[in-house]
Amino acid sequence: MKTILFQLSTMLFLLAACTAPETLDTSPQPRPQASVISPIVEQQATAVPTLIPTNRPRPTETAVPPPAVDPQNNKPILYYNAADGHYYRIGLDGNLPDQLTQQPDSGHVMPDMVAQSLLDFNTPSVSPNGRFLLQYDVYHAWQLLRVPDRTLLAEETTDFFYSPSWSPDSQQFAYIKDEDQLCLFHLATASETCLWQNDSDLLGAEWSPDGRFIAVAQDDATDDTGRGEIWLINPETGNAFRAEAYQGSPEIALGSIFTWLSDGDALLIYNLPEGGSARTVLEDAQTIGFPNRVWSASPDGRFFYTHDGQLLNATAALLHQITDPTACPDGIRIRQNAWSPDSSNLAFVSACHTTDTYAGNWTLTIVNAVSGETVWEQVLPENYSLLAWSTDKNTLLLSYKTSGWPKDSDIYTLDLNSSDEPQPIVSGAVFLGSYLQWLAEE
Repeated sequence: MKTILFQLSTMLFLLAACTAPETLDTSPQPRPQASVISPIVEQQATAVPTLIPTNRPRPTETAVPPPAVDPQNNKPILYYNAADGHYYRIGLDGNLPDQLTQQPDSGHVMPDMVAQSLLDFNTPSVSPNGRFLLQYDVYHAWQLLRVPDRTLLAEETTDFFYSPSWSPDSQQFAYIKDEDQLCLFHLATASETCLWQNDSDLLGAEWSPDGRFIAVAQDDATDDTGRGEIWLINPETGNAFRAEAYQGSPEIALGSIFTWLSDGDALLIYNLPEGGSARTVLEDAQTIGFPNRVWSASPDGRFFYTHDGQLLNATAALLHQITDPTACPDGIRIRQNAWSPDSSNLAFVSACHTTDTYAGNWTLTIVNAVSGETVWEQVLPENYSLLAWSTDKNTLLLSYKTSGWPKDSDIYTLDLNSSDEPQPIVSGAVFLGSYLQWLAEE
């Protein structure tokens, strides 16, 4: 992570040196292993600031004006256009997209330097109600824009800012500032409150679905292997509670340390210092250990998919071995995976170990999470990879890439009810997410 932060700082410096800011346009079968950790103890980190709002971020108009256009227009796919540096949303039909940003991301003027890691580090963040987009830019630390008319509501132009996470009510967002502070921005007053500060770097923040806590990953400055701790911060008081330790790597990516499960009562920690993963339940301070590392959890938090192709339940009991370890002499390599929105099915891409990453016969398989049965399977054409399950349960989103650069990346749809080949919807685009909140209510 430290390496990533250094690389990003270097990239931003180079971009700033080579470009000029633009004028703002205002328009696995193991036995279940459960262990109880010590009760969560409230602690205070070093130098917790007092809760005094600051008003440095300035709104350009009323803090939260009513939307001029309905943001729910069935264009749920968010992407970055490598050609013009703007962020857009588009529907599965591939019709005219909505441009969501006022000015281009500054990296587009040097396209060979726009690496996927930069987008992964600070992707735009969509509010739960779909009305707001939080964009990070080289010249503006962040900008708050209204969807879809691009009205600039607030911006901060001075501090290093990353890992934004919205409150469930869309009225606040949390973020890491200057690498060691957890702060909140309040939309109603266009003001900032910094809740918590630590002597070590903070690597990511995520607001719980029930709004009770903000989970923060804190790097252990005395450890060079990527080990750290996860803290829970009360957004009302700033009180901090230690939850669990994690094991990462010096170059760990944001979003690969932990995630909240759907109800907000438990955290999934992807990699423990002793190995494996864990589901940490807040109410009784219990940790359910998964002997093998969990790759992903279903949207409803009932199923857990491991790196060795197993489906487990929430108590770490084996439900199904969905890949056959004897199918290939050298074992199976599993690539991407994606859950259907209703958590009923899991899609994954697999091949024998001898298969090259970008060539050969990779197989796209869909299994039913309850029965473990394969319900759909076909060879994935060369250069395609699985991006996500779309908001439509019958459609997958694929990426077609001919190189590692964003300009050579296209987004396709695959209709599971059709024998048709994948269909392109947008070219020269980096996929950033699919958002249910942008679907029109029926």
